[in-house]
Parts: sequence; C-alpha cells; structure tokens
Amino acid sequence: MIDAQCRSCAYDPYDWPRDPRTKPNAHQYIADHWSTLKDGDVIDVEYLLGETLRPKPSERETAPI
Repeated sequence: MIDAQCRSCAYDPYDWPRDPRTKPNAHQYIADHWSTLKDGDVIDVEYLLGETLRPKPSERETAPI
C-alpha cells in the first residue's frame, strides 16, 4: 500500500510506524477483500472497528455534480 502523498509504502499491514490504527486496519482490510473491492470504494476504519453504525458514503455519491 502506498500513502496518499507517496511519503511511505508498506507491504506488511503492520509496518506503518507513524499510524498504529488507521493505515494498518485499512491495509489489512484491503488485503483481505482485494478481489471484491471496486474503484472508489470507501474503507471506513471507524465502521470496521465498530465505532460507527454505518459506513461513510463515498464522495462519488454525495458530492454535487
């Protein structure tokens, strides 16, 4: 996985030393669900960890045209 600003890259989901929560959980989810993910899918770590009841919608659905 490559960080959005290309400042770091990791093959191991737990090799994100500056972010012990969001990136490792998102990275592991992506690795486990790679074959079913679609372009533009949202990986909502708060939802995955049970902190919210519903996943956040994608901006492709909520942004004005």
